[in-house]
This record gives sequence, structure tokens and C-alpha cells, in this order.
Amino acid sequence: MSDYKNKKICIVGKGISGKGAYYLALESEAKPYFFDGEFNSPDLIVVSPGVRDQKVFDYAERNSVPLIGEIEFAYKNDTADTVVAVTGTNGKTTTTQMIGCIFAEDGRSVEVCGNIGVAYSTRCLLSHEVTVLEVSSFQLDTIQSFAPHIAIITNLTPDHIDVHGSFEAYVDAKMKICANQSNSDFLIVDKSVSDRLDSSIKSHIAVIGEDVCVRGDYIVAFERKILRISQTPLRGVFLTDALFAVAAAKLSGIGDKAIKKSLTDFSAQKHRLENVGNFYGKTYYDDSKGTNIGATLAACAEMQGDTVLIAGGSYKGYEYDELIAGLPSSIKYVVAMGAVGKKIKEAAERNDFKNIILCEHLPQAVSECKKLDVKNVLLSPASASFDDYSGYDKRGDHFKRLISER
Repeated sequence: MSDYKNKKICIVGKGISGKGAYYLALESEAKPYFFDGEFNSPDLIVVSPGVRDQKVFDYAERNSVPLIGEIEFAYKNDTADTVVAVTGTNGKTTTTQMIGCIFAEDGRSVEVCGNIGVAYSTRCLLSHEVTVLEVSSFQLDTIQSFAPHIAIITNLTPDHIDVHGSFEAYVDAKMKICANQSNSDFLIVDKSVSDRLDSSIKSHIAVIGEDVCVRGDYIVAFERKILRISQTPLRGVFLTDALFAVAAAKLSGIGDKAIKKSLTDFSAQKHRLENVGNFYGKTYYDDSKGTNIGATLAACAEMQGDTVLIAGGSYKGYEYDELIAGLPSSIKYVVAMGAVGKKIKEAAERNDFKNIILCEHLPQAVSECKKLDVKNVLLSPASASFDDYSGYDKRGDHFKRLISER
């Protein structure tokens, strides 16, 4: 544990991560304070993920003040024997939850935290054996020594281009998850990510689809049958997430019994392909967590029967041609909404997709969907929520309220 006693720690950001860092600093007997425009000669600056205030970074460099992110701050104080960290564009949260459930079923004390909505800083000092951590590209941007024993990169597709500036810069941030690993650590990736790895990677690499894969009705890990898929609720994207979780479990020495029990009982998180119910002869799905094109296309692929897709929200720096061009035949209509609604409509026109409806906000979009002759209504925005909502969860909750209204 690092010694911060009586150190002045400037916390930049007052969200979940910032408040968590403040709590950890207090527990460490430091003297934390939130940045309000004045630096007040700190001994350390801790920035929340996504902070892009250049004057903060310039001040730290000019005055030789150490600057780290909340993930690094918590990692330096983590009491756990093992840290498992999960990143990637899609599937991070479900994979993180699955791993946490498996470790707990195996009888290990575990804390699940990070980008999942619980600050790492609020959990790192608790007595536990394993930390299972979801980490975003923003959180990885400011690491220095962070080195999880098991690192997972689920997949990499364009996202957050508005912040990182390019897809390659986004990928570089994600790849930092394994930058400090040693030859006693493990990196689990899918095949598309493995093609990006170079000789600088020191950890042992396990590839999903090769070392851990689906064969017939079985999940197979390192040439051993682990469980029957037909005896679990795992299908589609959730089955893919489970492969990463199984890989992490087997590399941690967990037996098949705990894996089978956890994955058989597992239920997906809210707002990710969540079947909300049948209303007015249509089945409604809340995939509000689908905030990028890859996630939305994966959700669309799960739809059986004629479907209307509700997409749109705030801008993340990319165009929507890939979304429109990649839609499966089950998607008969797209209702485009929010700040990027016009961009989606323009992409539809460029790609000769005729059944596009433009709405300003979610209530109008849901109203339009009720008029259409389809089997399914899928909210999977391929966009962030910040034009109208504080987070994807608030957008999903509003969607559920709207569809139940007559």
C-alpha cells in the first residue's frame, strides 16, 4: 500500500471515480480536495476517467507533480492477491459480472468494480482475495504501473473517436491493459485482437475461438469439455462473453463445477438485450447499453422476425454507414432519433435503406414504433445518451416507461 499520509491530493472530477478517489485518500490519511480551478500546490493529482482539461496536465508537467488516474491510484492500494481486468468495445460488463460470479461460487472473496458503476477506489481496501475490474479506454489512458494478473480484451471496434481522435488512438489506449504484464500473467483476447499483438507482449496469450471455443453443444477450454451449452441460458453475445469468463476461470485454477453452476444460473444485466415484455402485439427489447455500432449490430443479429430498430443519441465521432450496411434482413425499419438522427438518416439514404423514420426524441420514436407492423421493437442506439440523458441506464428506464403507456 502506498504511503499518502498527510499528502495533499488534488482530485479532478466529482463523479463516481472522483468521489471514490477522495474516499480512498481519506482512508489513507491524506489531505484530499476537489479541484475547483485552483491547484493549491498538491503532492499528487488524481484525475477521473475522461478528464481532458489540458491545463491540469500542463500544470502537472510544468511543476513536476505526479499525475495518475483513479484506476492507478486504487491499484497501488489494492489488498487483493489477484486482479482480473476486462476491457474491449463490447461485452465488458457481462464478462466482468460472469467472472465475479464464478470466483464467488468457487468460494473466493471477490470485489467486482470499476467501469461497471462501482469505483475501484471504494473497494480496494476491503479484505478480499480477488478484484474483478471493468476498465474503459479512458481509465487505461492514465495508468502507469497497473498490471492485472489476468487481462481480457473482448473485441475492438470503433468507439469514442470523438475523444481519442482516431480508431488507432482508441486501440492504443485499450492495449495498455497488458503493457505492464510479466511472463507470469495472462492475456485473453479474441482472434481479431490477437492479430494486433506484437512481440512486446510478455504475458501468456489465450485466444478465444482457439484455446477456448464452442464445439457442438460444448464450451471447450484448453481441449477439455467444460459444460453443455443447451443446459444453460447462454446464447449469442452472452455465449461469447462466457467464453472469456471460462478462460479466466480455468487460468485461475477454478474447477468445472463452479463454472457450470455460475453460468447456468447467470442472468444478464439490465439494458443489454433485455426482453422487456410483449405490448400491443410486439416484443420490446431494451439494449440501451448498445452505445456503438458493433454492439448494435450484435443485438440486431439476435432478432428473430421482422424488427424495427430505434437508434440515435449523442455524437461519438463516427458516421453510420457501417451500421446501415451491416443490418440483417430482419431489420425492416430504422427509427433515427436524437442529436445524430439526421446522420443516421443520411447514412440510410447513401446505402439505399428506404424505411427510415426521423424523430427528435425517444418518446416520438416509441410512438412511431407502435404504429408499425413488426414482431419486435429493439432499442439499441449505437450512440451515447448524453443528448437527452445522464447515462444509458436512464435512457433504458425511460424506454420501459414509454412502452407501457397507452
